[in-house]
Amino acid sequence: GKDINALEQHIKNLLSPSTPFFFNTLYDPYRVGADFVRGYPYSLREGVPTAISPRLWLNIPDYDAPTQLVKPLERNTRYVDAILTIPKGTLFPTCGMNLAFDRELIGPAMYFGLMGDGQPIGLVLQPFDWIKKTFFEKPQPEA
Repeated sequence: GKDINALEQHIKNLLSPSTPFFFNTLYDPYRVGADFVRGYPYSLREGVPTAISPRLWLNIPDYDAPTQLVKPLERNTRYVDAILTIPKGTLFPTCGMNLAFDRELIGPAMYFGLMGDGQPIGLVLQPFDWIKKTFFEKPQPEA
């Protein structure tokens, strides 16, 4: 693959709109020259503010700790040329090692708690995904 500046890409992601409620199989409809796929609702094409830009990293797949122990030599060798967004109200796994977020939209939801009690493998808990889902986009003004 080609070289990529992860910090620059995170910033571009956060400054670009997200596509809510419908997955656009063209991945980044806001890229210069891109279009929306057939059937994508016209009313949603303006997008919503992007709150989180997750997982721009190489060499370590985003596995949970037990899977990493079972597959210690598995590696990512390239970035996927795709911008994916997750709509409000959706749970999703993410890794805090390479994550950018808009703190005005997320606020205190990006909290990393310690794991331990009853957990067979101790590590830092990933961001509370169940909290992030409720802060994923700014409330839209009522018409």
